[in-house]
Amino acid sequence: MKKIAFIIIVSYIGTFFSCSSRQHPINAVSSSGETGTLQISVHMNRVGALRKAARKSSIELTTLYITLSADSQSTLFDTLQLSGGNEELLERKEYPGMAAYVNGAFVNWTLSVEVRDQDDMVIHSGDTTFTIVPLDTVTIPLLLNAQYSMLTANYFPIRDSVTRCELLVDGDTVADSSFAKQSLLGDTVMLSFDYLSAMPEGIRHHIDMNVYGDSGDSEMLFYTGDTTVSVISGVDTNYNIILAYVGPVSIKGTAAMVVSLGNVGKTIINGKLFAFDRYFLTMEKNGNGTVTPSDSVTHGMEHPITATPDRGFYFKKWRVTRGTAVIADSFAASTTVKLEDGNATIEALFTMELITFEQTFGGGGSDYGYSVQQTRDDGYIVAGYTTSFGSGGYDVYLVKTDFEGNVLWTRTFGGSSNDYGKSVQQTSDGGYIVAGYTYTSSARNDVYLVKTDAGGNALWTRTFGGYDYDYGNSVRQTNDGGYIIAGYTSSFGAGGYDVYLVKTDANGNALWTRTFGGYSSDYGYSVQQTDDGGYIVTGYTYSSGNGNADVYLVKTDAGGNTLWTRTVGGSSSDYGYSVQQTNDGGYIVTGYAYSSGNGNADVYLVKTDAGGNTLWTRTVGGSSYDYGYSVQQTHDGGYIIGGYTNSGGAGQYDMYLVRTSPDGNVLWTRTFGGSSYDYGYCVQQTDDGGYVIAGSTHSFGEGGDNIFLIKTDREGNVNLME
Repeated sequence: MKKIAFIIIVSYIGTFFSCSSRQHPINAVSSSGETGTLQISVHMNRVGALRKAARKSSIELTTLYITLSADSQSTLFDTLQLSGGNEELLERKEYPGMAAYVNGAFVNWTLSVEVRDQDDMVIHSGDTTFTIVPLDTVTIPLLLNAQYSMLTANYFPIRDSVTRCELLVDGDTVADSSFAKQSLLGDTVMLSFDYLSAMPEGIRHHIDMNVYGDSGDSEMLFYTGDTTVSVISGVDTNYNIILAYVGPVSIKGTAAMVVSLGNVGKTIINGKLFAFDRYFLTMEKNGNGTVTPSDSVTHGMEHPITATPDRGFYFKKWRVTRGTAVIADSFAASTTVKLEDGNATIEALFTMELITFEQTFGGGGSDYGYSVQQTRDDGYIVAGYTTSFGSGGYDVYLVKTDFEGNVLWTRTFGGSSNDYGKSVQQTSDGGYIVAGYTYTSSARNDVYLVKTDAGGNALWTRTFGGYDYDYGNSVRQTNDGGYIIAGYTSSFGAGGYDVYLVKTDANGNALWTRTFGGYSSDYGYSVQQTDDGGYIVTGYTYSSGNGNADVYLVKTDAGGNTLWTRTVGGSSSDYGYSVQQTNDGGYIVTGYAYSSGNGNADVYLVKTDAGGNTLWTRTVGGSSYDYGYSVQQTHDGGYIIGGYTNSGGAGQYDMYLVRTSPDGNVLWTRTFGGSSYDYGYCVQQTDDGGYVIAGSTHSFGEGGDNIFLIKTDREGNVNLME
């Protein structure tokens, strides 16, 4: 490229300043009384390359700013409007009142000049310092540094039919040059163009280059590449660009592209394209969802593809609609595809039909499910305990299913005595964390924590507690990769039982423990880390409140120190079993209440603000007994509650599912079960907008009791195939 120079100087090319000075112009008085006149002549010169680039860039030099400062006092001395495009000759102008020195000392002058364009962007600038010789003319040479960047793009095509090259800087198209269709047949032909871009120095700029060609019926993108550059005045810097071939047919060969970026010094971008046999993969969808974008793929190589359904829909399968493609797993939302014989189009199918099911798990003994979570593969993980399998009386029971509730594997954990699983969560590494409690040989029990890998194999187990009885009922992974456990203990604390909170590191080692409660007994059943890094715990208390037992809500900081406690309830007994922080920063609690409602016990729903102050309470149920054990806020801001009831349904007790509005008003209720006893302990809204609830059943299954897992649609219905 051509080198561009701008010079402001009296004795040689560029902009000429001639200064005759005799007096200080900035509110100063010369002690000698010697005054004079500042004379400035400005000559703007341009070279051919700048003229050519400026025309392409639409940059017009419009204004020249002259600033003079003396002894740290700065004044905009003059503003000169330029005309005639980018060329201007200003005849000599006079400014009276310059001073050589003040109070016997020479004045330290600074001269600053800026040339700006029609958008008031600085295109050239420069400054210098000087002093004035009394009764004489001082000539000031000043070199203006160009603030623009000269961008030259050279493309060496390897294919025929190249028609256009597009250059973008920071997302804006700065050049778009069309070329005559050429038949190169492997010859190297350089296609180039220039562009003048006002790109500030020292800032990262994004450069994109797109090369288009004739595909037969229309123009389409053949090559694309990008990089980031930083303009550094006077410094040569090398970058690389890789151009990817995304054209319509298979090719072999190489191509190269050179972009030169100049700013007084110059910045060079060099790149080479390595194009292999490639085909174009077109992705389409049928239904509500998104697919990975269309792309060029290397012949014979596996290319990842992903289909993501919208809320309320689910992925059904992939199918090839044009060409030939080998899909690794047509029924997997995330899989791979190979193109071996030209371009192809594949389609992702989505459907509104939701998967629903009822499943039981267990053997000839007793099996109970207490916790369920949807896993990242759209299946489910269930934790509970069993006498049908394992080593002792009861063992922790972990069941992994696919998205239809079919068993993938089961695991048991424990020793020769009794071990119970009460809570499970999938961890960030794809494995699982399970909390419960285990009985020791001395007939006492400890909190029990089990960490597994993705296949349910135990990585480590931990126990926490003291000389007496300690229970774990809820576990969650924390932001630092460790775990928080809530339960209750009679080994520590102030009363018979106290709420027990245990914080561990990622390996399950205890970092701290806390107890909460009073002189009587207090129980913890649910914990969650809150947005501020602290924790919210719920359960019930006999130590304080209005009645025999009250819902107990404890808020702590990140170190487990109490920030506040709240009790909610009436004159009888009211229990809290599940808590979640809501979208508004407050909390939702469920359990059951004897103090209010329609029957002996009713599902109890409590909404609080961020400070734990009650906003409203609701009871749900009939004339008999209705229990709430799990609550979650739903996608629309309402709530889903899981529990069991004998106020309605088919048997003695039935699983109970309650859906409410954001204000806690009942939208619908559902019961599930048979002629005997069926209990629900945990509910979660699933990604498709339906619900999954886990518990136990005496009405169905192999043994006395089995784990009961139910998946419903968005309205809580189960559509079973005959």
